[in-house]
Amino acid sequence: MGDRTAELRDLFESVTGTETVTERQQDTRGTLRSEQDVRAALIEEIEDMRSVLGFETELSTAQLATIVEAYYAGQSDAEIAAEHEDLSEAAVATARHDLHLQRSSDPDERSQAVRAERRRVADRYRQAFESILEDRDIADRLTSSLEATGLDESLADQEVDVDM
Repeated sequence: MGDRTAELRDLFESVTGTETVTERQQDTRGTLRSEQDVRAALIEEIEDMRSVLGFETELSTAQLATIVEAYYAGQSDAEIAAEHEDLSEAAVATARHDLHLQRSSDPDERSQAVRAERRRVADRYRQAFESILEDRDIADRLTSSLEATGLDESLADQEVDVDM
């Protein structure tokens, strides 16, 4: 170690009172959620919404989370019901309205009630759903781009398992 490096090390130790230079790494704000974390966040938001507003539907919170995910994936009520034997198209529509998720094809009388309730709560639940699911979309895009590392071309001509 050079004289300058030794001086800097001594200065660091005297100022910090430790010889350790690195800190433990931990999750901080901005960490992307795992698939399980996304599902848990959706369930938590739906439970909060149900306790504050009350729901017409009797569906479980897990079923409601599935409807939220399918709605934002672009599936129609009929498609959601077809994928889940225990759900009818009418049950999906009722649940969707309870969750403040509207379609342009919804009847006006039901849409006016949903819009009024959304305004009353400042549309916070729908915005929360979008934010939670946006995290998953970002994570999916980032992790899929990590799979293409560019090393395939550089390793193409390498010989492996060569006996010596």
